[in-house]
Amino acid sequence: MGPTLRSGRARRPIPGSALEDGTAPVVAEGVAHVHRSGFPVDVVAAFADKYGGWDVTERVAQEGDRVLLEIPVRRWLLAGLAQ
Repeated sequence: MGPTLRSGRARRPIPGSALEDGTAPVVAEGVAHVHRSGFPVDVVAAFADKYGGWDVTERVAQEGDRVLLEIPVRRWLLAGLAQ
C-alpha cells in the first residue's frame, strides 16, 4: 500500500485491506510496518508498471509524503469461506 502520512491507513497499526478482484476473498491478520523513505526499487517499479508510470515516491501536494505499508501476515482467517 502507498498511502500518505495523513491517511487513516497509515495511522492504524493493524490495517485491513482487500484483494483487488474479490473473487476469492480472504482476511489476514498482521501488524503494519510504516516505511517513510527508502522504498525498495522493485516495489517502486511494481507501482509504476501497474499504474501507468506512477511514481509512488513523489510527494503529494496538500497531503505530504507518501509512506509504504508493509504488512507481514501472521495468520490467514476465513480463507475461502466467503458467503
